[in-house]
Amino acid sequence: MTTPLLPPLFLENPPAPPEASYGLFSVATGPIDLPAHGIGGGTEYQPDACTADHLYPSVCSYGAVPVPSKLFDGVEATAKGPPFRVYAGLTCGSQTRDFEWMTDRVRRRLVAGEQTAVESQLWGLDATANFPSYFHAGAPVTGLTVTNLGAAATITVGVALLEQQLATCYGHPGIIHVRPKMMAFLARDHQLVKDGSVWKTYRGNRVVAGDGYSGIGPGNDPPTATTEWMYATGRVAIWRSTDIVIPDPRQTFDRAANQYKMIAERDYAMSVECCIAAVEVTIP
Repeated sequence: MTTPLLPPLFLENPPAPPEASYGLFSVATGPIDLPAHGIGGGTEYQPDACTADHLYPSVCSYGAVPVPSKLFDGVEATAKGPPFRVYAGLTCGSQTRDFEWMTDRVRRRLVAGEQTAVESQLWGLDATANFPSYFHAGAPVTGLTVTNLGAAATITVGVALLEQQLATCYGHPGIIHVRPKMMAFLARDHQLVKDGSVWKTYRGNRVVAGDGYSGIGPGNDPPTATTEWMYATGRVAIWRSTDIVIPDPRQTFDRAANQYKMIAERDYAMSVECCIAAVEVTIP
């Protein structure tokens, strides 16, 4: 007597992915459509905000005093956006679902985690990561040198140092980057103001708490129980390819394990304008 096969387990399609956390995509410029040449070569542009204007007196106020020469600044340093790729993987048994279900599932998984992955790329994972950090003093992938402002005894002093540095090196609303736990401390110290959906300082610099931020310092020194690193940058611009690439499941099938290996990928590039600064603050 042959035992009949059990019917496959019926699973409902999951609800739409949850809303993304308040993070880098909430305050950055973009994602902008990544041009075709940016997939392999990244992006580069010359920002308009990295040099300051100068003062010049009215000629009639000088009389016989020699009139000073005018200054001519060079072109701003190129804002470099190195290319990188975000992907999500999914393993499925060969009898589990059809191709359409697997393709949709891996696509949803990619979209749900993209922001966190891009945040990890910006701050950097750790000293041994394959991708050099934008915030690491020894691997400035943007061509910018990270200014280490040292240690601050309080969070308020740390914010003050970062804001003064932004005023000096950027002169426009910048971004202060922290790990999520720091939002509670910033609120406790009355450093946050809500402007629509964005948190800002009283001066107007945007504050972002990224789920993917690692918290390591410029020298790969990790946060401790009583210290945290905070960073300030000029504008962050993000480019992203419009297409999500998902290879045919039959091309990635693992015959040895009888498993489908699904993957969804999307190309990115990211740049930081003008300056990056870091400060280590003491927390309770």
